[in-house]
Amino acid sequence: MKSKFVQKKTALALVLSGCLLLSGCGGVPAGSTASQATEAPAEETDVPQEAFPITQDQSAELVQAEPEETKDRLLFHIERTRKDAFDPAEGNTRILEYAWDNVRMESSQYPEAAAAIMENLAASQDVWYTGTGEMAPDNYGYNAMLEAAEDSFTIAREYGTVPEECCAERFVSVIRADDAVCAFLISTATDLGIGPKRTVYEVRCFDPKTGELLLSEHAAEDPGQLLTDVNSRWQETVISETADVTIRPMDDVSAAGVEIVDQVVIGDGGEAYLLTFSGTALDVEICAVTFTDRFTVDQQLFFCNELSDCALQLALIFPGDLPNTMLRWRDSAGEHEYLVMLSGEDGHIFLAAGR
Repeated sequence: MKSKFVQKKTALALVLSGCLLLSGCGGVPAGSTASQATEAPAEETDVPQEAFPITQDQSAELVQAEPEETKDRLLFHIERTRKDAFDPAEGNTRILEYAWDNVRMESSQYPEAAAAIMENLAASQDVWYTGTGEMAPDNYGYNAMLEAAEDSFTIAREYGTVPEECCAERFVSVIRADDAVCAFLISTATDLGIGPKRTVYEVRCFDPKTGELLLSEHAAEDPGQLLTDVNSRWQETVISETADVTIRPMDDVSAAGVEIVDQVVIGDGGEAYLLTFSGTALDVEICAVTFTDRFTVDQQLFFCNELSDCALQLALIFPGDLPNTMLRWRDSAGEHEYLVMLSGEDGHIFLAAGR
């Protein structure tokens, strides 16, 4: 049944049509007008609202804002390779200790830049390995070092003295990684067995969005000035949050709803653990450490610029009573350094302050 509103609307339309016909001013055919006037709405309670034209100013207001750019997550894995050599006589005495680090980098937003950075680092490592570079640490290479080590061993055997072990090392660590710069500290040590070990440091900085090399500086013996130069050129990211970091066996943790951003293998075949970050932590490092009179870092294993409300899956081995893994990060409360410990009483894992 038609509503009273529709009946009134129809009657009004017929009166208007009659007036137009009598005055001779109707520009629309009568049949068309009558059809429009008598058309009834669908049998629904809701009548569609009339669409008004949108002005230029209004359309500008309706354009959705560009989504804010999310922070790029940079993940680094540093893998150490050793190629030691032993004496040519019995093969029992190590005459050359040769080791270097390879860097694997992942970028959530700029994978091509990450690939370019890795290529640059790999090319410089190849120059060192082959001894084809112009800098002092790049003049030897593996073959030249092996020849020097064998000569030193032969001379020592002839004179009945203890042969000196030769050494060549090229180690890499990440010192900065953020939206502005991706910086590495490279330490190259050489010992020909005829004098003290000499170490040369290099800072190599890249644009994290393009992979372009921004800075390369060298220093002998002391890297302090190089690190100062990097911090003076690029300001460190400031954070207003703190992070609560915990570690537990994977079997004891419900991983539902927790984002596991990466896996870090510290010991092949080790137990699986979940390192959870509640809040935001910057410059997260996982390092291998040894103990003499204090714990010292042997190798940086992992670095990430920022971890927030997520987790890392770790594979850990505890070879003895002393811890061999250290965790570092910073937040609004400052810099933190913790050792990954295993309780001697009940075997549970925990983090103990290293400072």
